[in-house]
Amino acid sequence: MIVTLREKTETIRKYELERILATLKDLPPHAQKAIEALNTFTTSKLLHPPIAYLKNSGKGRARESRNADAGVVQRISALVVCQG
Repeated sequence: MIVTLREKTETIRKYELERILATLKDLPPHAQKAIEALNTFTTSKLLHPPIAYLKNSGKGRARESRNADAGVVQRISALVVCQG
């Protein structure tokens, strides 16, 4: 679940980065790298809470409960991906 969430997010992140950099071709390389760093940092910050939740949800909980948590995160991330 975590790997899939990261892969989907990374695909969207790269696509959006390429799209915006294509419109800003005159930017110097250091500015392009700054935009890429911001893009990566923001994505990581957004992913941290659901990934931390999934990692911690397995501690001391029944399998059904962990699967339900993973299902909720999966449905939420699917909604985000569809809108992206």
